[in-house]
Amino acid sequence: MQASPIYSMHERRDNAQKKAIGSSGVFPYTTIETGLYYRGCCLWLVVCLVLVGLGFNKENALDYLCDINDLTITELVGIVVCYPLCAVMAFTFLEVREDIILPPRENSLRGVGLSWTRSRSYWYMYFEFPIGYVRGVVAFLYLRGFHLISFADCSHECWLRYGAKMVLSFVVYEFIMYSMHRTWHASPWLYKIAHKEHHVQMDFPAGPYAPLIEQVSANIAAVFACKIVGLSAGSFIIMVNLLITQCVLEHSYSSLHIPVWHDCFFSTADVHQAHHTNSHGNFGYALNIFDNVFGTYHPEEDGKKLSYLEKIGPATACRLRLLRRCKLTEHSQEQQQQDQQCF
Repeated sequence: MQASPIYSMHERRDNAQKKAIGSSGVFPYTTIETGLYYRGCCLWLVVCLVLVGLGFNKENALDYLCDINDLTITELVGIVVCYPLCAVMAFTFLEVREDIILPPRENSLRGVGLSWTRSRSYWYMYFEFPIGYVRGVVAFLYLRGFHLISFADCSHECWLRYGAKMVLSFVVYEFIMYSMHRTWHASPWLYKIAHKEHHVQMDFPAGPYAPLIEQVSANIAAVFACKIVGLSAGSFIIMVNLLITQCVLEHSYSSLHIPVWHDCFFSTADVHQAHHTNSHGNFGYALNIFDNVFGTYHPEEDGKKLSYLEKIGPATACRLRLLRRCKLTEHSQEQQQQDQQCF
């Protein structure tokens, strides 16, 4: 199967970037990311201009979709725009954080030698994923999908009961996805068609990348959880936006702990990345509840005890994999720190 021209172009640029690193090991400031940002803005502008040129406007598009799906404008924007926006914002936050905290040489080596290079990961998260999602959800809305699902009306419920139902919906969703996730790993042919692509080796938090079967299953599980608990369409939209944000955050390259978010609700990147290293445990999709209940919880990789990690800070299994792959020893870590001081 011939590689996509876009990916081939990006691979050539990454090879040129690798040569530009040179013996100094310092990542050049003029990289392809800037070009991707500008290209993305232009691409979205062209899409908007084409839609306007075809006659789409608020009356025959937004209002029409709201009417046939029993949604408000806020709910429509939440499901069409905010969902991919949450993924993009979380991804951007993590990448900016890595640019700040990582040594320049280590940061420059992320994705080098892998099929998922820096440019391919950026292309997927900034363009391919949002465009594919918006295209699919708009088609679902034109088929009156939300009207057929018929979510409950929670407008007259007290905040205490509503909050309890929201928490319960996450627990139901987590149980469904934990069971499916564990089943996929237990069955070789199911793993191959429904989950294998998600375990591709990458050094970037492109968590939403998964086979279509897994993506559809996750959304159906969210709908099913909301229907069981009796939540509204707006509550479902809030739920999936939080879940896609967590999906990106739990694939962070380096360790990440957000107070309250990780203390009270969601699992950390260390726990989920340990699953990518050892797929016999940590099947939780967003929470760790059922891993502890069914005895499938595995602590973070033992390699985190390596002495040189004390100099570079906490590292997920993903980061440890790169350090071993690129043979970044204590000596090279000291060289990275010297390079960083030069900037």
